[in-house]
Order: sequence, then C-alpha cells, then structure tokens
Amino acid sequence: MTKIQRIVFGLLLLVAYPAMADTATRTETPPGATRESLRQQLYRTANEANDPYVMYLTGLMFDLGAGVPQDYKEAFRWYVLAAEAGQPAAMNSLGLMYALGHGVSQDHSEAMRLWAKAADNGSIAAQWLHFTNKGYDLVYTRDWTGSTGRLHHVAFSPDNREDILRAADICLEAGVFIETGPHKHAIQQTFFLYVYEPGGNRIELANPVARLVLAPDWRTITWTEAERAKGQAWGLKTIESFHTHGTPPVG
Repeated sequence: MTKIQRIVFGLLLLVAYPAMADTATRTETPPGATRESLRQQLYRTANEANDPYVMYLTGLMFDLGAGVPQDYKEAFRWYVLAAEAGQPAAMNSLGLMYALGHGVSQDHSEAMRLWAKAADNGSIAAQWLHFTNKGYDLVYTRDWTGSTGRLHHVAFSPDNREDILRAADICLEAGVFIETGPHKHAIQQTFFLYVYEPGGNRIELANPVARLVLAPDWRTITWTEAERAKGQAWGLKTIESFHTHGTPPVG
C-alpha cells in the first residue's frame, strides 16, 4: 500500500468509525507529549498527502460532519484547494455549496460554472436511461437541494408533435401544472412538454422520431457542457425548477 493509499484509508476509517476516533482523543497523553485534536490530525494528514482527492475527502468530512463537527466554512476551504488542483468531485461539491449557500453566499451562476467545469473534467451531470427503442425513458440529474437518488422525470412518447400540442391544451383545461413547453430540445431534437402529475412526479411528453434507438448495441451518447450551453430549447435557458424539483420531495 502506497503512502497516499494509507492516508486515504485512514481518512475513510475516520468517516466510518468516528467513535473510534473519539476514543483515541480521550486516551491518556504520554508525559512530555501534546495531544493532537482530530481536526489537527486531519489537517496534518491532508497537508502531508498533498493530494487533491485527500483534500476533497477532508472537505467532505467537514461538510457532512462525519467524525468531526460539521463546519461548512472548513469544508469550503478544503473543496477550494482540491478544486484548484483539478479534482472534479470537489468542483461538484463547491457548486452545491454555492447553490445552497453553505459556507459561502448563495450564487447559482457560480454553481453552474463549477458544475460545467466539473463536467468538462469527466463528472456526470445527468443520465438519460432507456428501456425501449426511444432515446430515453427515465432521467436522473444533479440535484441543487443536495439530495441524491430523487427521480427527475419519466418520459412518454405520443405519436407526433400535434399530440403534444393537444396535450398542452388538455393539461391547461384540467388544471394540470405545466412546468415548461411546448418547445423543442436543442440537442436531443425532441419536441416536448413538461408537466407535474397529481403525485408531483415530473412527466415529459416527447416526440422521439429524431432519436429512435433501434440497434441493441448502440453506443452511449455523451453531451458536453458546451453542447448543453445551447440551452434547453432553441437557446432558451434551462428553468431553475429543473434543478430543484424531484420526487420524493425534500423538506
């Protein structure tokens, strides 16, 4: 095991067993020695490692309060160090801190900038999954609320664009909340309408003719942040609720 591996293992051990760390700090200090607090141990370990991932883990511990008192400002400081060294997970975490206003003034523009930079470094911002021959059926994305595992939306495919226009009229008459649309996606090229069904789940009605997947071994399509910057639809900026609304709801 290399020095970096030992350090990472030690940090993970503190995350998994904070009680063990607490016991260690309460043991008797040998004569002539000074007792090192857990926070000091973390600082020393991370600085000795001089490794972006270890810095990110240190920030994560303060962010979550795992083994140490929760401290957003300390988390922010370590995330910045790791992000400046090119660590994409730290960029993601920094973006979330800006989005939520944890340890720093809330700034959604800076959050988006950091997430875009993280995506350009290989971080996944969203995934479109399919179970049929249309381009996507189920979607999960990065969540501005800090939650994980929440459903973003389910997609259904009417036969043509006119069906989606008719659906918009029906939803309007029936009092179904229309989040956005009808529009046409800039990248996917599908014509769409987003609504909330009575249970709160986001539903997309999308005409999939532009992107049918007929080959069972078709490659995964990856979109860059530069492509996403073209907008959600014909240059239209992505609406903010797209980053915060999901199911189940959060308090």
